[in-house]
Amino acid sequence: MHDSENTFRDFYYETYDALYRYVRRMNGMANMVEDILQETYCIAYKRRETLNGHPNPVGWLYKTANYISQNARKRMENNAISLELLEETDAGMSMPDAYAAVEWELMVRNTLSEKESELIHRYCMEGYSSAEIARELGISEDNVRVRMNRIRKKIKENFKT
Repeated sequence: MHDSENTFRDFYYETYDALYRYVRRMNGMANMVEDILQETYCIAYKRRETLNGHPNPVGWLYKTANYISQNARKRMENNAISLELLEETDAGMSMPDAYAAVEWELMVRNTLSEKESELIHRYCMEGYSSAEIARELGISEDNVRVRMNRIRKKIKENFKT
């Protein structure tokens, strides 16, 4: 066992820098790279006996890091604020948690005018319907929908860049 731990330690030091660069190119976010590497090497350590007999242990390590990276991206996508939440519903939408609400507010402030920001805040955060906003602003409900569509488009364009 002690011998396999020393072998693993050598394997770790020999592969870490190159694997770090590989995962960094795939992922780009430094904090995620460290998490992915840690998980990859933990799995490798748990399976070190099997890994020692593997015909291509470095390839196995890269493939494992790739799978973990893909899963991390999927988790991030699932936790991200979905643009589909902006789709029109009479009930409006509620943000999943306080962190998402703060993130949302910062993005809106950097993308939208004050009037646009207020309109989408009333609709999305406060739950006003299109009809209620139309009455409040003294405009038609269709006009509110057109404005909301323009705001959605502006937000989507901002996400693309």
